[in-house]
Amino acid sequence: MVGFVVSVGLDNGRILKGSDRNGKCGLKMVYGAYTQKPNTYQIKVMQKDRCTVINVPAENDLRTAMLASNVDLYTLGGKFRNCGGNGACGTCIVDVLEGVYGLTPRTMKEESLLQGKPASWRLACRAQVTGENVVVSTKPQ
Repeated sequence: MVGFVVSVGLDNGRILKGSDRNGKCGLKMVYGAYTQKPNTYQIKVMQKDRCTVINVPAENDLRTAMLASNVDLYTLGGKFRNCGGNGACGTCIVDVLEGVYGLTPRTMKEESLLQGKPASWRLACRAQVTGENVVVSTKPQ
């Protein structure tokens, strides 16, 4: 059995070096620093005539944050027949222009409602914000 001696420095380095008891192994282990998730993320919302930057609490959906920031999310018909964020109607569609990895993946319900639509289209009520650099456009056509 080979034992390992690992030295850990506090110099914010990213690579730790280790070796077996004879000093021959040259093992390298990579570690990451613990970072606390932010409480809110900033996203950009592109509308027909303007760009709005809104703050979205972590793990919240786009629909809730957009409506709280007075973003015009729905078309005229969607304003009257939306499902209130239950993911059943498909009227809160947004186009993710940048930062697709800053949102949760598409759900099965989204896949069903958005069948035949571009992969960048999401239901705002189902897309939870999990990262930075998200840019969305409302009312895609």
